[in-house]
Amino acid sequence: MSNLLINEPPLQVLPSLAAAIGLNEALLLQQLHYWLRHAKVEHDGKMWIYKNLDKWKEQDFPFWSKNTIKRSVKSLKDQNLIFVEKLAPNSFDRVNHYTINYAELMKIELKHRQTPEVTEQPKMSPSNKSDWAQEQPKMSPSHEPKMGPSLREQQETNKESGRTQKIEGDVLAVRDSNTESISNWQPPSKETMNSLLFMAGKKLDMTDSQYLSHVSDFKAYYEEQAANGKPIKRENLRQSKLKNWLASIADRQPKQAADTVARPHSNRSDAFSQTNEPRLTRQQQIEKNKQAMIEAGLQA
Repeated sequence: MSNLLINEPPLQVLPSLAAAIGLNEALLLQQLHYWLRHAKVEHDGKMWIYKNLDKWKEQDFPFWSKNTIKRSVKSLKDQNLIFVEKLAPNSFDRVNHYTINYAELMKIELKHRQTPEVTEQPKMSPSNKSDWAQEQPKMSPSHEPKMGPSLREQQETNKESGRTQKIEGDVLAVRDSNTESISNWQPPSKETMNSLLFMAGKKLDMTDSQYLSHVSDFKAYYEEQAANGKPIKRENLRQSKLKNWLASIADRQPKQAADTVARPHSNRSDAFSQTNEPRLTRQQQIEKNKQAMIEAGLQA
């Protein structure tokens, strides 16, 4: 038996729902309805489930990119079919919670019931076909040329529509690639960024988890920029923008007089000016070190 046939729980969707709200949206909404049957979080009189993009992709839609999932979620939100909130009490937990607006879904169902379905055209009986064939030669020459241009116009319209869809598909593919390059970017370590901030005269006290949270916010912002056609592709530019991002956070921290950060070597002249002792020659310094070792009992 082929492994490509159904041997696992299938994804299901009603064609009428897909026609009303979109195929991707209908698939995601159906899966959300499935998970809500096992939900354990209750808020505002509704049951909620929580998932991040990685879990949506791993458990439900391995054939979609994360950006396709994000666009489907946004579309459902815009259609007021789902609610998305961050319900975790911990401010560092940024995982979204989801539930369905069943009241809005009922409106779509009622609208679908009231819309009459288009019935198929009745098939021509054999007698009608023969009658039509017999009548066809009776068409006047003046009627024949009118059929050609309308067919050509339809063909041109179809070609133009196909070109438009291809261009739109190419644009979406480029935007998906740009946003994924940001979401999959491996940023420098916290130590590296602290060194760059120190060189810029900044200091940012942060734990490892706080650094990861700052990086997550940075990525989310520039993913949106990339989706709007403003990607940052070069590694050095990404690192520079992350440094500026962290520097702006450092500027918003409370200032402490004891924590004044100076550029490297900026106090070197002060260190030399703090003593009034005459400078020793190299030989004098060696002798002084030997004497100190003898006094400390480290050399006979």
